[in-house]
Amino acid sequence: MARKRDLKQFRQACREVGLSARERYDASEALHADKQSSGAHEHMTFEELVAWLREWKTTNG
Repeated sequence: MARKRDLKQFRQACREVGLSARERYDASEALHADKQSSGAHEHMTFEELVAWLREWKTTNG
């Protein structure tokens, strides 16, 4: 059940940041890679996710 909430939260954060569907896919891939490389398993808050997406968009958009 948590996965559905995380997905809904991710989509909402992407809308807030103004990502296109393609950017949302690319950001998702980058976020998973970033979490895997850092070994992070904890849940990001909505605010942390929005901040991460804004930073990602700045460097990749």
